[in-house]
Amino acid sequence: MADPPRLNIARTWDPASKPDGADHRGIEGPVKTGEEGSVAIGEFLLKTLLDHKEQSPFDREDDLVFPTSKGRHQNPSNFRRRVLAPAVERANERLSGQDTPTIAAITPHSLRHTYCSLLIAQGEDLATVADHMRHTDQSTTLKVYTHTS
Repeated sequence: MADPPRLNIARTWDPASKPDGADHRGIEGPVKTGEEGSVAIGEFLLKTLLDHKEQSPFDREDDLVFPTSKGRHQNPSNFRRRVLAPAVERANERLSGQDTPTIAAITPHSLRHTYCSLLIAQGEDLATVADHMRHTDQSTTLKVYTHTS
């Protein structure tokens, strides 16, 4: 079986910071741990992200997948309102009429939490889950995510 595709994590963005002399907030910098890396993603997510990015007017390989109309970072609250909320609304429309509960409001962090919890619930080994979450210490994964099961 081939290795799953991986998403490179090279930088992060702090929306609250405003560099001296800047006309807008936000500082791009190294990831929280200071170490670049990658996480495994499924083929479906890879295709979905590539299809979405292909529709962007910005065509450099390292451009953002979900940029603003000016190619800048999304404000997290705008991203939740403009991207996540409509996706949840469409999903809930599909779920209506079925004997399935609807999806509550979500955040990028709640998606991360759900992903990890589902991996654990389906029996994925702890080392793999910790790797997916980029935890250097498996006890972090145990403390934060196993309470749901």
